[in-house]
Amino acid sequence: MGHEVTNLTRTVPGCPNEDNWPEGRIIRTPLFAGAIKDPAAVLSRWRELSSVIESLSPDVVYANHHTSLATVRACRMLSIPVAYGCHGWGLLCPLKIRFLRPDDSLCLNERSRGNCLHCYEMLSSKPVGIRAMVRHLGWLIEARRNINRLVEQYDGFQETLESANARIVIAEAWRGFFKSRNTFQVPLGMDTQTFRHVSDGPFRNKYRVDGPYVLVTSRIHNTKGQEWAVRAMEFLPPEIKLVLAGNSSLFNGPRHEQNMHTGRVRGIIEQKGLRERIIFTGFLETTELVQAYSGALAAIVPSVWLDAGPYVTIEAMACECPVVVTRNCGTAALIEDGVEGFVVDRKDPEAIAESVLKIMADRERMGKAACEKVVQACNWEKIAGKIAGVFKSVIGGVSGEKISNA
Repeated sequence: MGHEVTNLTRTVPGCPNEDNWPEGRIIRTPLFAGAIKDPAAVLSRWRELSSVIESLSPDVVYANHHTSLATVRACRMLSIPVAYGCHGWGLLCPLKIRFLRPDDSLCLNERSRGNCLHCYEMLSSKPVGIRAMVRHLGWLIEARRNINRLVEQYDGFQETLESANARIVIAEAWRGFFKSRNTFQVPLGMDTQTFRHVSDGPFRNKYRVDGPYVLVTSRIHNTKGQEWAVRAMEFLPPEIKLVLAGNSSLFNGPRHEQNMHTGRVRGIIEQKGLRERIIFTGFLETTELVQAYSGALAAIVPSVWLDAGPYVTIEAMACECPVVVTRNCGTAALIEDGVEGFVVDRKDPEAIAESVLKIMADRERMGKAACEKVVQACNWEKIAGKIAGVFKSVIGGVSGEKISNA
């Protein structure tokens, strides 16, 4: 679009402190180190960061997720327009439990001392015996003190995010998490040149996938809901297989990597006698992923948490693959039942199976409709234009008031 872009990011071992890419200039700084693990640590460096930002003289700054606390505070002090990009729960949930309470109910950013303490208590084991009850009472007193501190800290985080000139959220439901005006919903964009329908490639042979299959592409984690796709297999014809593409690491890892989440899924598979119908592929490279989507009967997105914008939904749709998405996903707003796929309640394997059976009867038409929806609504030219529009709306609109140096 002709704009000059500088990407300020964290240092990476083995990478230079500065690069020039076709997309823009890359500057790496240790000031962003550890942002995901401890956002407060980065926030404490906001004064040093303000010097770096000031030296770049930007027209507008996009404060991206965990690094945003320090960035927003620095920009407000400098009176530089700043927009916060909210991808998920990270800076809003003090217990870092992804808006999914220990009893599996959803939290809509209902942060308070009482609510968070209740979640904390649910995470603890119940005491047995008088001595255990006395110890538990002491634990509760300490927990209350810790929760008060955490909630106060995260209230401060939210106040910082609210102070940005604008906020960009990827799901409409997340707009309500903020009180400030100028909060815009802009979905994720899709590279429809890379993700498109292709003919069969080596994917099937490599992973021994014969016959019809449904697909779940996600890191294997209890919040992503692979368990419910597995349980749905009991209600589908025996010739249909389930391909679980992904592993328990975020980006890559061995095919049979084990942790509590993969162990739980494998346990359910054994319990239900489904070993011959479930295929684990591990992490897929993009070319394999595109082939997997293109050949699947349907892609299932069975998330059980408040999943703001599972990218796998629009990846599948771009490859002409109909989708079955739980309604707690932000991408459910893209789906009209019976057109691009179906929206179902979370943790409902029978509804998942019923939707797959309906898709089987009209898979080609629904796949083309899904692709058309992504091309129209989520192509990067359109999405980038919306994001640029937010940036333009805040440039020149800064009040000039600097936040407190406290």
